[in-house]
Amino acid sequence: QLLNLIGFSSYAVYCCCLQFDTSVRKRYKEAFHSATLVTIQDVAFALWATVGTAATLSQIFIYERGTQRFGRFVLTAVLIVLIFTFIFGILVLQYAPSGS
Repeated sequence: QLLNLIGFSSYAVYCCCLQFDTSVRKRYKEAFHSATLVTIQDVAFALWATVGTAATLSQIFIYERGTQRFGRFVLTAVLIVLIFTFIFGILVLQYAPSGS
């Protein structure tokens, strides 16, 4: 569920940027010579999946689960994904060409 939350939230950011940010849509059109194919249904699905996964994940922490715990491998993998996502996000914001 942790990786699903990361994936769905990343997809939600992607869809929202392509649907609502005019500078992103302009750069997409310049790069691929076509309009974006992201629709409002894609945005709704991505946001709904993120909220649903977050609700499911929150239940893991609320309800008693006995001796079950997240494995070290899963926690390490999630940490690595989050670190790379953060670094990549910084690099994109730093080196992305301006919208003008």
